[in-house]
Amino acid sequence: MKNGTIIIPTHKIERDRKYNILTLLEDLSKMDNIEQYNVLVVANGIIGNDLEELRHTIPWKENFWLNVNPNPIGLSSAWNTGIDFSNHWDGEYVFFLNHDVHFVGEDSDENVFDRMIREKEAFEVKSLLNVFIFGVEGTYQSPPTNVQMVARFQQGQFGATQAVSEVSGFLFGTTRSNIFHVRGLGYPFFDKKLNPCFYEEMDMYLLTNKLQETEVDNRWINIIIPFVPYEHEFGLSAEHPYSTKIQWTEEGTGRPMEAYLREISTKNKAYIETKWGVRLG
Repeated sequence: MKNGTIIIPTHKIERDRKYNILTLLEDLSKMDNIEQYNVLVVANGIIGNDLEELRHTIPWKENFWLNVNPNPIGLSSAWNTGIDFSNHWDGEYVFFLNHDVHFVGEDSDENVFDRMIREKEAFEVKSLLNVFIFGVEGTYQSPPTNVQMVARFQQGQFGATQAVSEVSGFLFGTTRSNIFHVRGLGYPFFDKKLNPCFYEEMDMYLLTNKLQETEVDNRWINIIIPFVPYEHEFGLSAEHPYSTKIQWTEEGTGRPMEAYLREISTKNKAYIETKWGVRLG
């Protein structure tokens, strides 16, 4: 029986960046115990020669898979696509991984997903809390009605697993049980209205907060895991918001969409405030 699924959306190969989907696949193929995970690459609008190169780069292993979406469907929809595929596979854990993460260090062949699971399960036993989302980086948030980023913890800046409000979206995990639980309450696990990008982490934080408020028999928390050896360059969040445009296909209608990053961010911020009744800083 496998430990779970690793879902990697990618919208292009990004050869101009230091790390991309091709370097990540190489990292994963060398990782100890990787055969205990199904690795699913969700090709989000990749076509032509780039798609063929990606097909040939997928390691020739039975646990590496490629899902092709000719149209760019957005990050939330790509994550949900991966979840739907993971339902056909065994394993309790589901991880979400950006295509430009690179695993480094003397123990770079160590399976970081195994480590994250061990740390998460040990935290639950020690704290008597149910971990909803666990990842490698997080932010403390102030209470709703004035949600703001207060402090950021990077890898290596703390010495033990810590409880946080928000976990960044480039490397994090949850459980299949948590996904079923949220969907059973009538929520999509990832809200497609946030497509193509931005505010997914805030949405997950506010969903966790909702669970904390309404489920008296469960104490929910998010945590960050220390000392996972990674490097990550900030992608879209580091682009020029007023001059960089994104194109995607609206889920449900198939309508082609296009907007500047700043427009997308403003729209999604307003949507989150309305959805959860909060005021974002």
